[in-house]
Amino acid sequence: MEVEYQRWPGNVCKSLGTSRKGQGVVCLVHGVGEHIGRYQADGKRCQVQAISWQVLTSVASEDPMDSAPYPNLEAYFDDIDLFLAEVTRRYPDQPRFLYGHSMGAILVLAYTSVRQPPLAGVIATAPD
Repeated sequence: MEVEYQRWPGNVCKSLGTSRKGQGVVCLVHGVGEHIGRYQADGKRCQVQAISWQVLTSVASEDPMDSAPYPNLEAYFDDIDLFLAEVTRRYPDQPRFLYGHSMGAILVLAYTSVRQPPLAGVIATAPD
């Protein structure tokens, strides 16, 4: 599977399976110490269902010691804003679902309650 990289300061958006005329886009914020490989199979399954799968990796780098230093919660939120803006640019007519796992779930739940972005849905797994 080809992985597409899009960089902006301090963060990376990786594409795991794209479907330009699909049912929607899953926008993943994963947990600390996780890496994109954990989600390869999910990306493939979503692609079969015409769902694109985008991953924000600045929150938890593939190397946990290489995570971007965030001075506060607003800095995390700013990166998620940039991530969602990039996903919207790539898939302007598709509904977006923000999915967070572990620490990513905590960030997604906090982010959506504070920033209230226009999303089709929120998925949070293992927010502990």
